[in-house]
Amino acid sequence: MSKVELAEAIAKLGTLSDSRAKHVVSLIEDLTELEALENAADLKAARAALAESEEPLQWEQVKARLDAQFDLPQPTSREISRGPTGRKTVFQIADRD
Repeated sequence: MSKVELAEAIAKLGTLSDSRAKHVVSLIEDLTELEALENAADLKAARAALAESEEPLQWEQVKARLDAQFDLPQPTSREISRGPTGRKTVFQIADRD
């Protein structure tokens, strides 16, 4: 949230009744606490996943597993040309049935 948006939000709070403003502030505090709890849970899950992983997987292995899990077609590689640096330019072309 930019400083301008924050200033506008604070100005709008000033136009509310005290009761309604307290309610809005309470909701903001609750959302902030919920976000902190979600971040803590995400961090805990990430640490657990890192602790149980045996060895990092190559991207090709991860992609192949995800493609198989979601029944996506496996792409084939075809060399098209060599670029100005002498490197091969390779495009992934999915086989179509």
